[in-house]
Amino acid sequence: MNNFMIDKGYIFYLDGILVPITPASITTKINNKNKVVTLINDGDFNILKEEGLKEFAFDMCLPAYKYPFARGVLLPINYYLNMLSFLKNSKKPFRFIVIREGAVGSSGYNTTILVSLENYEIKEDAGNGRDVIVTVNLKEYKNVKSSLFKYVNLGEKSTESRWFFCGWEGCVFIMYLR
Repeated sequence: MNNFMIDKGYIFYLDGILVPITPASITTKINNKNKVVTLINDGDFNILKEEGLKEFAFDMCLPAYKYPFARGVLLPINYYLNMLSFLKNSKKPFRFIVIREGAVGSSGYNTTILVSLENYEIKEDAGNGRDVIVTVNLKEYKNVKSSLFKYVNLGEKSTESRWFFCGWEGCVFIMYLR
């Protein structure tokens, strides 16, 4: 049990379901989408882009018993395992919430983000008694903006027009029209 928050500094929710014993730590990885281009003279050039999708990783304990430091109602371990299976197989994003308690009288910074369940690993160890430890890996989910087709007239002197598909990453040329 020493790998989990007993002083209740955090509160975790997966798709609205309270995690009964708050993980002692969470790793948040902020990826980037920078690109390195090699020039003709063998020099490298870094093209800076916006940040990529965030990734979250943590171990959560699914208790077999009601511990005094556990939050909420004691639910069977199978309930949480079925929830994780459903989140993985539903192919739909869900909300991940971390509430961080701040100093007395203030709130900490919180996280509320749409994510997908990338993978999870169930670990059973005699040292944990009947409790089950699950390693969870989440990835930020961003809704794709609705697709737009833009008609662009290339000017009065040109008889050509072009259609562009505009989505999440900008516009992509589709075809010429004459």
